[in-house]
Amino acid sequence: MKAVRGVESLWLRVEGRNRRWLLVAIPILLALCVWLFSPASRRPVHPSVSVAFAGFTNSGTFVEALFSLTNPPALSMSLQSVHALGAKAGSVPVELGNFSYGRKEPWGLTYAISVGKTNEPLEVVLRFQELASGPTRAIERVREIFGDLTHKPQAFFTGPVFFVTNQIPARPAR
Repeated sequence: MKAVRGVESLWLRVEGRNRRWLLVAIPILLALCVWLFSPASRRPVHPSVSVAFAGFTNSGTFVEALFSLTNPPALSMSLQSVHALGAKAGSVPVELGNFSYGRKEPWGLTYAISVGKTNEPLEVVLRFQELASGPTRAIERVREIFGDLTHKPQAFFTGPVFFVTNQIPARPAR
């Protein structure tokens, strides 16, 4: 009851022109608060990423395992790990490869990983990161536009992270 009297008292103290500003400012502030403090979606839906092993090749100095990603979405992608497929459960994983190159093709993306030897079954884990959403994305978009104006284009991928392997379709970040 006291809150209602306080609002009535405030309304009576504000004069004509200022009342119009108050009528405009309150809904805008309320909408801004709802937008800023609303919870993000409970379960993010990650885009489908198809990873296929294309084969081994020799680049002259390294043996490379080639992977293909058909129709890759606009995400940040990096190599998380390369391990032997039949590693024991309690053993410490040994890194068996490094990123070599990635090339955009008309059908998708070729991703090469330098490895020690051919015909070794490997589990390759790729890390994908999406664009942020909400107020964070608005700030990042302003920074991207400023980068374009200064001829230093950049993209910020600070949103949800998920992992894809050549063995398991997808697993969420922990």
